[in-house]
Amino acid sequence: MTPTSSSASLRRALSALEAAEIPHAYFKDPAGLGQALKGGPKDYDLLVAPGFRARAETLLRECGLKRAHSFAVPPVPATSDWLGFDAETGALHHLHLHALLPTGKDALRDYALPWADTLLEHRRLHPDHQVWVLSDALNLVILLLRTCVEQKFARPDASTWAPTAESVARLLELRALANKDEVLTLARALLGEPFAKGMASWLDPSLSGTPATHELVRLRPLVLDTLKPYQRFHPAEAQARRRARQLKLLAGAAARKTPLPLPPRRRGLRLPDRGLIIALIGPDGAGKSTLTDALNAWLSELVDTRQLYLGKGDPVTTIWHALAHAKWWALETFARRSPPPAPEVTAPEHSDTPPIPELDLDEVLRYTPPPERSTGRQVLRDLAWVSLAARHLLNTRRAHITAHQGALVVADRFPFRASHLASGPSIPGGPDQPLTRRVFSLAEDALFNSLQHSPPDLVFRLNIAADVAWRRKPDHDIANIAAKSLALSQIDPGLARLIDLDATLPPDVLLSQVKARIWEAL
Repeated sequence: MTPTSSSASLRRALSALEAAEIPHAYFKDPAGLGQALKGGPKDYDLLVAPGFRARAETLLRECGLKRAHSFAVPPVPATSDWLGFDAETGALHHLHLHALLPTGKDALRDYALPWADTLLEHRRLHPDHQVWVLSDALNLVILLLRTCVEQKFARPDASTWAPTAESVARLLELRALANKDEVLTLARALLGEPFAKGMASWLDPSLSGTPATHELVRLRPLVLDTLKPYQRFHPAEAQARRRARQLKLLAGAAARKTPLPLPPRRRGLRLPDRGLIIALIGPDGAGKSTLTDALNAWLSELVDTRQLYLGKGDPVTTIWHALAHAKWWALETFARRSPPPAPEVTAPEHSDTPPIPELDLDEVLRYTPPPERSTGRQVLRDLAWVSLAARHLLNTRRAHITAHQGALVVADRFPFRASHLASGPSIPGGPDQPLTRRVFSLAEDALFNSLQHSPPDLVFRLNIAADVAWRRKPDHDIANIAAKSLALSQIDPGLARLIDLDATLPPDVLLSQVKARIWEAL
């Protein structure tokens, strides 16, 4: 297979296991093997002999894979999660190492089947992908067990259980490929004679469609009774765990669909020690938001990732716009009045780049927003700046808590002290200012001091010439772009690791560089 169709990093890990003569095989349905090899959201489920598990984990670590934890299900004995990165394609991949076969209802994995050694004796080399997989007979037996055991939330009553049409179709497909005598021999060796006799009737080729479904329904009680010795939890404990998991899922669904401050649902892998807080800074037109969205999409496929916006903006102007929208909504709804047409804005000419003024560094660093025309508006604006700094401090501390739990946080911008133009303090506190402004300035400074004690782990500074950035966003003032770029060049990252990047590179090249640096930091 070519590197574009499979992860080179995953291939190297599998080659290392083969060179060390460690028995291993991909043990899930071979229909998903191609997607698992490519990386991304489809994990690669690898079964190894229990006696070689410690050696296999050592080899995976030597091949550059990183240990991770999955919050999708409770921890299963003799399993481990590994996160890999393919530098050639930029894809993350998830390798799930098993020395036991986990299965169970509602993704609880309340069964652990100790058949790894027996199953690996019947592995074969896949003709297309050239990796070790289980034989068709074994895949048929395991898929039948999983189909009978796994149960969704929509079917809590065993009497109404029925397999999905996809499961039945895949079982019938495997039944046509597998040798009947081999299937019955394996079923007898793994689960005993009663199960083999029950399965023999289902292997009748004449059973298809509804008859095959009815036969599976009849076979399911025998499967559950046969697998009782391999249950990990007492039935009462399993039921309690299942209900708790349902409540977590419901809370996560409510958090996504309502504005209430409910806890978000845990998704993806987490790192065992600590995650990362990644911040992207740069002037307007550098591509911060685009790169932030791309990183969030890349990481969130496998890793528990949160996205933050820590820019300044203009909170008072936002409030006025919101009030204006509310006013005209009320007038349109109750008084049938239409808002005035928006003024026509002439598009700027792209051919002539405005001249970039010479900037004084001291003036740029001392810059503060111009004062308001009235004292009331000034107090409101200063209060908004203090509130914004407090919100950034709260979000930053939440981000650190999340990172300490092993998740990743991608922040668009970060408030540094250098200047208001670098998302720094906005309220002047000189002796010539009124008392109220001096008080607000002290409060804002205190919040920014606390912010500097909670820096991100990685700061990517996107450097770009002011004229190039203006061509990307011609509606912005080129002098303001140049001033922001100069202010950002003077920031003090503190304990954070600052990485300078050329924002004029093609987006895919820039994204590849950022991915490689993040993987190194992990």
